[in-house]
Amino acid sequence: MSLTKHFKLLFVSMFVFGLIAVLLSGHAGSGTVFAFPGLPPDGFSGAPGERTCTACHTGSALNSGGGRVQIMTPSTYQAGATYEITVQSSSQDTSRKIWGFELTVLTGNNSRAGDLQATSSLTQAVSNGSPFPDRQYMEHTEAGNFAGKTGGATWTFNWVAPSTDVGPVTFYAAFNQGNDDGTDFGDQIYTTSQTIQSQAQPPLPAPIILSANIVGKNLFVMGQNFDGNSVLLVDGSKQRTLFDPASPAILTGKKTGKHIAIGDTVTLQVMNTATGDTSAAFTFTRN
Repeated sequence: MSLTKHFKLLFVSMFVFGLIAVLLSGHAGSGTVFAFPGLPPDGFSGAPGERTCTACHTGSALNSGGGRVQIMTPSTYQAGATYEITVQSSSQDTSRKIWGFELTVLTGNNSRAGDLQATSSLTQAVSNGSPFPDRQYMEHTEAGNFAGKTGGATWTFNWVAPSTDVGPVTFYAAFNQGNDDGTDFGDQIYTTSQTIQSQAQPPLPAPIILSANIVGKNLFVMGQNFDGNSVLLVDGSKQRTLFDPASPAILTGKKTGKHIAIGDTVTLQVMNTATGDTSAAFTFTRN
């Protein structure tokens, strides 16, 4: 190998190793706002077991600056409902020029609660990350760090409540109010949380039967206050009962009609098994 080629190879090798060192230091070392302009590392929301952004951003103690942060949520939630959530970070300190946040929602036993959904390019939902792969996070994007802006930042996204009542849930969030100087020093970090209660659905009133009819093998009962827990009784005997949410005023006794002959008279009732409430007896005669 010629001396010229040898120096060229040595130069390329030094450049590659130097580039690798820079990349590694940017992701695992200082953790500056430029290292994570749109994807902060998971597990830094201040939730139970997690650290906060002070693990990387230094120069001031947690919650020690004059800034203000808040999570705006409903006071209660209904299972399966979708809610718009707003998080806000503000400061009168004009040296605060770049903004970020990370949020997660947990149940009372610190499990993931519901589903976070981004609704604009300013936020992104992240799942299956480490060191808490069972948790989900909402974070700012690069477009959502508002670099150069003073006064504060606001982010809005959706939260879909758990499909079942899981009791109180808590929103945990950590915020960075950075000075945008290209280092991790001098940034101000804040945390806050917001707990909301479940809104239990009131039980239905007692069911009411208004009319009944047999078509083919099925018995159709029309009335009020029926739901997926309602069961049709014929002379006190439970029937296979179908409920269609699209037609909540109708219950279907599957193949019940074939056991009632023309001219027979039976007593119908509907029981809501969730509450044990039973309708008044309804006399039905098949014509």
